[in-house]
Amino acid sequence: MLKTTDIICLHNDARTILERLKAVPFHPVKSFWVASLLYLVILGSLFPREIMYEDIDKIVVIFLSFLELIISILILGILNFSFKYILLVPIANGITYLPDRWWKSFFTAIVVLCFIFIDYQIISIGFYTFSIEDYVHYYSTVTTAYILGLRNILFFISEALFIIFIVLELQNVLEESQRIKALNKELKENKRHL
Repeated sequence: MLKTTDIICLHNDARTILERLKAVPFHPVKSFWVASLLYLVILGSLFPREIMYEDIDKIVVIFLSFLELIISILILGILNFSFKYILLVPIANGITYLPDRWWKSFFTAIVVLCFIFIDYQIISIGFYTFSIEDYVHYYSTVTTAYILGLRNILFFISEALFIIFIVLELQNVLEESQRIKALNKELKENKRHL
């Protein structure tokens, strides 16, 4: 968006792009900086949970998880709902840090509902938003293909990283369960010997 806006301004071609867009986009430079700042806030919220995981209060963890979800939705809004995979970050953190199964399930259900309904195709029905494709189609066909291909690769990487995270988290849970079973078995044997 930043590069395309510069090219449009350089060629005095604002009318062409504005005719193609359904809505006037946010200021691209401000959008970039605000989205980056909000993403840094999300990353900053990870440190208290990671450092003080054992000592942090349950309510604080729940608050941080919902705050992270709200910030992710704000980032989505600033980027015109073009990259909804940022919602995978709150899901991953909720699975990792939320205190019990009920909260993990409840929070994951909320984020999944957001993931389903906060989509450009759905949001654009009720609100005036613009698609990133409107910017991309300003370029030549070859450049458009490269940009959209790169975007699809980034989407695939996001999905793959999330799947890897889920698999690793499941392995951790299974290892913990096996360790607890082994400790219980050892305790029963010690009790029987006593």
